[in-house]
Amino acid sequence: MFFHGFYSVISRFRCVLWFGSYLWRLSETAYAEFGSALEMLSACKLSNKESLCFGYFHHSKDEYNHTKTFLSLLKKYGQSMPSDLAREFRFCSNAVIIK
Repeated sequence: MFFHGFYSVISRFRCVLWFGSYLWRLSETAYAEFGSALEMLSACKLSNKESLCFGYFHHSKDEYNHTKTFLSLLKKYGQSMPSDLAREFRFCSNAVIIK
C-alpha cells in the first residue's frame, strides 16, 4: 500500500516537472517572438528603402502572429492548471526588456 502511493506521488511529480518545463519553453518562445517583432519594427523605422521597410513590417506582423500562437497555447494549458502555477507563466510585455 505504501509503495503504490509513493510511486503515484513520484510519477505525479515527474509529470509536473515535465509539464512545467514544457510551459516554460512555450513562455520563453513567446517572449523571443515578441522581442523579434519589436526588433523588426525598429529596423523598419530605421530603414531608408521603402522595400526594406515593407519587408521588415511584414516580418514583424509574422512575429506577432507567432507570439499570439504561443500565448494561445499557454492560455489553453493555463485554464486547466492551478492558479499559482499559471501565474508563473503569465505574459508581460515589459518582461521582454529584462530578458
